[in-house]
Amino acid sequence: MTNLNNNDTTTVDSRGNTWRSTHVGSETQQTLETVRRNWENAHEDAIASAKKLIVNAFNDNTSGVKGMACSDFIYIFNDSGCEHYFLRTDPAKTAMALKYNGECDMFFASMATFDDVLMQRDIG
Repeated sequence: MTNLNNNDTTTVDSRGNTWRSTHVGSETQQTLETVRRNWENAHEDAIASAKKLIVNAFNDNTSGVKGMACSDFIYIFNDSGCEHYFLRTDPAKTAMALKYNGECDMFFASMATFDDVLMQRDIG
């Protein structure tokens, strides 16, 4: 998985919270798409590995992270409720991971799309 580099961006929303983005490799995206599609029946090790891939994209650790699968992305969050990770798994779209630092007032259902997350980021 690609770590943050010069091609990655940081955006500050209207509430002063930061959104960091990075791109991931298509092979990683495909692996995570497989886990996302099988989230409910996936082995614990596969889910733990997926969480690690997503969080490690931002050089963070996986201590205390939880997650869920949505329609075209995986949503990971930590126990503090102030670090949120989103990774688009749709192989037809550019692989992208987002990290949101701040109190999250977004609620995600399994039908939520990555475009919903991008819209939230853009409107702040």
